[in-house]
Amino acid sequence: MTDAAWRYVYTSVRGTGHLDINLPCQDASLVHQAINSADEPLLVLLASDGAGSAARSEEGSQLVCEEALKLLEY
Repeated sequence: MTDAAWRYVYTSVRGTGHLDINLPCQDASLVHQAINSADEPLLVLLASDGAGSAARSEEGSQLVCEEALKLLEY
């Protein structure tokens, strides 16, 4: 394995439209460091855009990121 270390910054924030009507951030992002089958470092970046008109869209977008990561890990 190489000794490379990933450094990253990520976030999801409320847009101005959400601020104006006091809605939460409905987007999600996730970063995960892994090792691939060749024993090399791998950085997985996932993002999901919540559907602003859907109830609980912030929960759905987070769930999409978490489930996508589970699928990629196997």
